[in-house]
Amino acid sequence: MTSAQWDYLFVHIGLARGFSDACWKPYSLNDRPLGQWEKGPTWQEYFQQLGDQGWEFVAFEDRFLSNPVIGGKIAVFKRPRGAQPLKQLQPETERKAPFVMG
Repeated sequence: MTSAQWDYLFVHIGLARGFSDACWKPYSLNDRPLGQWEKGPTWQEYFQQLGDQGWEFVAFEDRFLSNPVIGGKIAVFKRPRGAQPLKQLQPETERKAPFVMG
């Protein structure tokens, strides 16, 4: 009997602040920064897109992070090894682009 083999995805989430609102957005995957993450999808939209690609949510944990923000979260996903490569996830289109407060 062979056991299942999994690919894991670690999504770091930080608080992106705009002029009138603040929302949590993914800013790195497996410790690789996402370009212009502040303009990307919210964490809920991102998780939905990952689910559409076959990624299963496993865990969510608070973390103390220093880059790009203090405080953050890590979400862990898995899917069977050998699945299609991770597709580029689409940024949201309705919201104004937020910026990060330093």
